[in-house]
Amino acid sequence: LFFFYLMCGAAAVAIAVTWWVLRSRFGYGLIAIRENEDAAAVIGVNTTAYKVAAFALAAALTGLAGGIFSQWNVFINQDNTFPIEYNVQMILMALLGGTGTVFGPAAGAVLLQLLIQFLGGSLPISFDLPFVSSEARPIVAQVILGLLLVVVVIFVPRGVIDFFGGRTRLSLSYLRRSLRDTSL
Repeated sequence: LFFFYLMCGAAAVAIAVTWWVLRSRFGYGLIAIRENEDAAAVIGVNTTAYKVAAFALAAALTGLAGGIFSQWNVFINQDNTFPIEYNVQMILMALLGGTGTVFGPAAGAVLLQLLIQFLGGSLPISFDLPFVSSEARPIVAQVILGLLLVVVVIFVPRGVIDFFGGRTRLSLSYLRRSLRDTSL
């Protein structure tokens, strides 16, 4: 339970830092570099220093999370620490919550973990199909998560935060616009 609260604190720190960066001069400089690096340099943004600072900030937050995780897990190797399912889940968390918002990935993480617990049978109301054996349950859960990824990318490309945030409504025009935005 201690590590749960420690990771919640680290997540709160990461969200606060992200919130600060997006609303500071540093964040505006990073946005300018993202949009057009040459133009950012012309208006006086030291692009090299900003990129190095952004790299260092990302490394510090990653190091914080990795340090807490290593103390919790004690033994780390590539097979038990970073399976491909974790990578897919991290991408799905960001896409599910919304990549253009500060709180979107956090909301996506909560929603995805609730769904995983539901599919795994850990919640009082859980996923139980009579024709799925207990050995096949993890495979079926991964297939369902993969289908969820496809549905989110096609129908809710800006995430559930934007979808339920009042800026967009479920309608035929929204779905048409989503499909048009994602088509080649």
